[in-house]
Amino acid sequence: MLTADPRVVSTAVPVESVTFDEASELAYFGAKILHPISMQPAMKYNIPVRIKNSYNPSHPGTWISHAGAEGRADSKLVTAITTKKGQMLVDGERRRGGH
Repeated sequence: MLTADPRVVSTAVPVESVTFDEASELAYFGAKILHPISMQPAMKYNIPVRIKNSYNPSHPGTWISHAGAEGRADSKLVTAITTKKGQMLVDGERRRGGH
């Protein structure tokens, strides 16, 4: 998973980890890497999921779990950005520690 669509944003970088909710929301609002309901079984049974790049299998990929980036020193304020033609939505969430 990248921070944005690399066809649109040439500086998109890999995302190390996200929460199930973040992954589901990104998928719903345009991220093509996941189907919006694909996370439901993993969320229900708390099964971490790793997304890998089939063109670069040696890359560690993105971990999706209940914890996501919580507690990591390098966690970002913005996880990723998606687009859907003709729509605009800004969604935010207050995280522990004032972020």
